[in-house]
Amino acid sequence: MTYEDFVSNLPRDNRVSFNSVEENQEFMASLGINQDMKQLGKGVFRADMSERNTKQVELFADRFSTAVSMYLEAPADTIGFLIPRTVSGNFFASGTNVSNDHLVIVQGDYGTDIVAPDNIGSESITISKSRFNELAEVLCPSLKQQEKTCTIKGDTAQLHALRNCILELITQQAEPDDEQLSNLIASIICWTEKSISNTPDKRNLYTISEKTRIARLAQEFIHASFHGQVRIEDICRASGVGVRTLQRSFREYFDLTLTEYLKTVRLNAAHRELSVIASPQITVAETALNNGFRHLGRFSTEFHKRFGSTPSEMIGIKHL
Repeated sequence: MTYEDFVSNLPRDNRVSFNSVEENQEFMASLGINQDMKQLGKGVFRADMSERNTKQVELFADRFSTAVSMYLEAPADTIGFLIPRTVSGNFFASGTNVSNDHLVIVQGDYGTDIVAPDNIGSESITISKSRFNELAEVLCPSLKQQEKTCTIKGDTAQLHALRNCILELITQQAEPDDEQLSNLIASIICWTEKSISNTPDKRNLYTISEKTRIARLAQEFIHASFHGQVRIEDICRASGVGVRTLQRSFREYFDLTLTEYLKTVRLNAAHRELSVIASPQITVAETALNNGFRHLGRFSTEFHKRFGSTPSEMIGIKHL
């Protein structure tokens, strides 16, 4: 499937397009959403999003042209419901491959890590926790609010209907009325309650585990240290486990090796630096050294493979 086919069901008159990770993150920040994204796939980045903000909820539909890794956190005091959309069937949320048949619940004060190897997208809805709890108490008194990020697998036909409902409400010309929005929220609450009831082992609902703890500690260390030398023994000390446990936990959680993730962090940091730098005196060599690369030729080659342009071309585009 081409990206044009993948994005075709987003409304053209209510669509925002992005040509870099930086543009996408800036837009999400303007909506109060914390999204730290890194490009994993090779070539030119493109993303498209349609969004509709109402008194009750905020609705989103997004598509990405290349593999990405991101940390996603809903605004404070809200709860987000995300329905993955992936071409390959691989969409990892906090270490679990949720494919197209799960609902991902993202808490406003506890985000989730998302990784996908190809074209991905989602339909999602964000609602205040107070409104969600108000309706849940009436509709499904037995439903307990999940305190952390979790993934739920249930009836795929109903989940597909929820996905289409979100798209329809975003696409329609008239502003969605309270009845339509309340019906959507009620459908999500009922789907969630039914799916949890049909899950034999409730522990499978949660993605927060020892694997998560180890992977996130390693991630934090890499983000704090990537400008300089990063040794595997230092990551082991930071995460408190041996190398085999560290490598296995990190790979299972992020679907990337430590080496792949470190290179991704460095390349994306360099891309961000070249995208926003104000001074035309910045050099490729300085950018490479600032972001942990010691071999200039290798840096330029890897940068071009990842982003579809060389560091020198990025500087030229910035200062046209």
